[in-house]
Parts: sequence; C-alpha cells; structure tokens
Amino acid sequence: MQQAKVARQARWWFALWLSYLLSALAVLCWQDAVRSWLCN
Repeated sequence: MQQAKVARQARWWFALWLSYLLSALAVLCWQDAVRSWLCN
C-alpha cells in the first residue's frame, strides 16, 4: 500500500518538474524571440 503512495507522489513530482522545465524553456524561447524582434 505504501509503495503505491510513493509511486503516486513520484509521478506528481515528475509532472511538476516537467511543467517547470517546459515553462522555463518557453520563457527562454520567448525572450529570444522578443530580443530578435527588438533588434530587427
């Protein structure tokens, strides 16, 4: 029973980490796009 709880928590933490990574990547791409738009 405890193992299922740990697996559920691990899945939740992985989803949280993945969303954080994707948002960081999106911010970087957005900053790059804005910078190139301003330079042009």
